[in-house]
Amino acid sequence: MKKILTLLFIGAALSSYAQTIDDIEIFNVRDLHGSARFTAMGGAFTSLGNDISAIHINPASAAIYRNSTLGFSLGFNSKNASQNNFFNGSSTSTDFNLNLENIGYVGSFTEGAYKKEKRYGFAISSQKLANFNRSYSITGSNTLGAFGEGSLADYWLNRTNAAGELTGARDLTEDEVFNFGMTEEFAASQANILVPTNDLFTDVAFGTSSAGRSNLRYFKDESGSHNEIALSFGGEANKNFFYGVSLGFPILSYRMEDQIREFNLPTDTIPFDATSYELNRTNEIYANGFNMKFGMIFKPTQWFRLGASYQSPSWYSINQVYEVDVQSSFSDGYQGSSEILSTGQYNYGLRTAAIYRIGSSIVAGKRGIISVDYEYTNPKGGKAYETSNFSSLSQNDLEDSNTDINSLMVSTNTLRIGAELRLGLVSLRAGYTQRSSIYQDPENFRGQQKSLSAGIGYQNKKFGIDISYVNSEYSRQDYVHPFAGDNLVNTQNISNNLVIGTNIRF
Repeated sequence: MKKILTLLFIGAALSSYAQTIDDIEIFNVRDLHGSARFTAMGGAFTSLGNDISAIHINPASAAIYRNSTLGFSLGFNSKNASQNNFFNGSSTSTDFNLNLENIGYVGSFTEGAYKKEKRYGFAISSQKLANFNRSYSITGSNTLGAFGEGSLADYWLNRTNAAGELTGARDLTEDEVFNFGMTEEFAASQANILVPTNDLFTDVAFGTSSAGRSNLRYFKDESGSHNEIALSFGGEANKNFFYGVSLGFPILSYRMEDQIREFNLPTDTIPFDATSYELNRTNEIYANGFNMKFGMIFKPTQWFRLGASYQSPSWYSINQVYEVDVQSSFSDGYQGSSEILSTGQYNYGLRTAAIYRIGSSIVAGKRGIISVDYEYTNPKGGKAYETSNFSSLSQNDLEDSNTDINSLMVSTNTLRIGAELRLGLVSLRAGYTQRSSIYQDPENFRGQQKSLSAGIGYQNKKFGIDISYVNSEYSRQDYVHPFAGDNLVNTQNISNNLVIGTNIRF
């Protein structure tokens, strides 16, 4: 069973919201994005250059350019998924997105006397790291005991009862529910799903004295992306050794809206005649950060290259907002509704782990390239921390968060293989990428990701155009709500990305 993970705990001890490990995951996800040439070769560019996306994994690549270059790439991405397991339900979904994969300018210049000149490159570029757009719905059947036992509303009622035990073994008033920080329960009371007796919550607004069934529908819509702007400089120490440094400014925006709707409820007489109700949740995260990269490329011979780079931890300043509301319908036509309730605005910092990359390539003159990269990072090195505008969290909350990060995440290895065959001005390309899961128990979260890619390109002295196709697959499990227990949404995701890019040389 996927645990209820209290990362960056928000609110009082019985608050209905705690940030999940999925919120930390989005800062560690890396998909195969970038220029058409880069993606076609699986991103295996640590020892290569002459590509704007390559500069984002090894800034020494900027020194390989022989001409100043302006380039950009667009991605046409479709995502197909199949979902199952949620209360024995199943569904399929399809999403389509248009992405700016990358854009950048590299200024190449030399200094020194003829035959002793050294080449330098300065670059400003933007690169997509991950695309979060995903939407699906799935419907299942829930077995209910007498008086709605086993429903989401019954879960809320039990929580108010548990809180009542802390206040003298009695039921709570609506104001007390709110003061305890139980936002979902308070919203349910406003929508008349929790039934008060003498201003105390003692029942739910549906059910009969015998067991029954209801339908449960879960809808989830995610949007946003993770991008990085980089300022990079690369230089040539001699004809065989190149170095580089860059400052990266990652920007992350993420919005998640989900809904749990329970309908076809067994009903009794008023006020126990609710026919359906729904819990709506919104989670918005905006973050800005920075990191540094250092890299080198060594050419011991004309046909063989070695590359290595170090990417420092990224330090993010995060702003997060979480909102909930409950809506309801009754058999007499009454529509219940709560306010849109916010648990607050949270400001904190997050440090992600450093990334280490090494690569080698064989360059057969003008005939082609074979390249292999290895990447290592350990998300367990991540840490939530207090910032200057820190709010709505305590230091103990952050310490608990970091304990959970260390216990759930594991070091991650990525293998990239790329090949390019040159036929005059035309190049044929292929690539393979495999990234292991960032979790110790990937079957409960997100599994490893594999990508196959291919592409074709045309390049003359002044102009180039490239096309690539990337097919990626991974599985993940979405934890819906504590009341649903083991009824996760198991998803098999297949992403197809067509990337078209162009470059102009000066």
